[in-house]
Amino acid sequence: YSYELLMQGKSPEDIANERGITLATVYSHIATMYEKGHPIEMEKFVSKTEQTEIFEVLKKLGVTSQLKEIFEALGQKYDYGKIRLGLAMYVRRKS
Repeated sequence: YSYELLMQGKSPEDIANERGITLATVYSHIATMYEKGHPIEMEKFVSKTEQTEIFEVLKKLGVTSQLKEIFEALGQKYDYGKIRLGLAMYVRRKS
């Protein structure tokens, strides 16, 4: 259902409010949909700078790392939702 709302042009914040779920949960839904091959413009949610920083940490730690490890390695600069999206992008590009 989050995907349908996203395709209607709703923001992750709007989806969270409408569905009564957290923004992190919406980001997790988006990441999962992206990993499954849905056409989502991830750059709307993760800037090139954020991608570069997240990807660098993933190269060092590996994709099987816990989100908390990645969060801490990034100096707590990005929230878990943003990291989850970056991880999905990284994994999909490597496959």
